[in-house]
Formats: sequence, structure tokens, C-alpha cells
Amino acid sequence: MQANLLAATAEHPEAANQVYNVAVGEQTSLNELFAILGKLLALSDPDFTPSRPVYRDFRPGDVRFSRADIAKAASLLGYRPKLRVGEGLERAIHWYVDRLSPRARRAAMRVPISQEASALAARPTPG
Repeated sequence: MQANLLAATAEHPEAANQVYNVAVGEQTSLNELFAILGKLLALSDPDFTPSRPVYRDFRPGDVRFSRADIAKAASLLGYRPKLRVGEGLERAIHWYVDRLSPRARRAAMRVPISQEASALAARPTPG
């Protein structure tokens, strides 16, 4: 919402009609994201038991490292992220959990764990 308000009230003429990356501006691995979501879901639902991630081989086109470049939003809009990924998810998780159907909630709690995942779960992740 912060970036939307900044874009709507931008005074720089060159800020209009642009596409902006709106993000935290720091890299978060999928393993970190998985861990954060598991922790938050466990806190919001005592019956939720986080599973271990299932690792698969990389596919063509998979992005191994990603970090949004927020430089244009910072320079033209004055955008400065106020929250980190974990903080934003902590604020939003209840909204998502409240909207889960009972079927989706049950499915989320029964994520299958393959033997491959057990063997690979400890492998280090870049970034």
C-alpha cells in the first residue's frame, strides 16, 4: 500500500506511467520462506505440524537466485520498505489462514514427504 500511495502522489513527472518493483530489496531463499511460513502457520493453528520441504531437480527456466531491484521505486517515488519479509508475512498470515477452506486446510497439513526430501533436506541452499 505504501508504494501505491507514493505512486498516486508522486511529484516527479517521470514517475508517471512506470512499472515498479515493490519488494523488500533483499534476497530470501525458498528454504527461508518455507521456514517462516511453517513457523507462522504453527503459531496460528496449534494443530498444524510443519512438514519438511520436498526437493526436486531444477527445471529449465527455474530461477535459482532472485532479488527485486527496487532502485527505480526508491529514486522516483521515495519508496523505502518498512517491513522485512518475515514481518510482512506475520502481519498477513491471519488473513490468509482465515480464508482457507476446510479442505485446503486439511491438505496443507498432509503435505507428503518423499524419501528424496528426507535425504536432501539438510543440503545447504545458496543465498
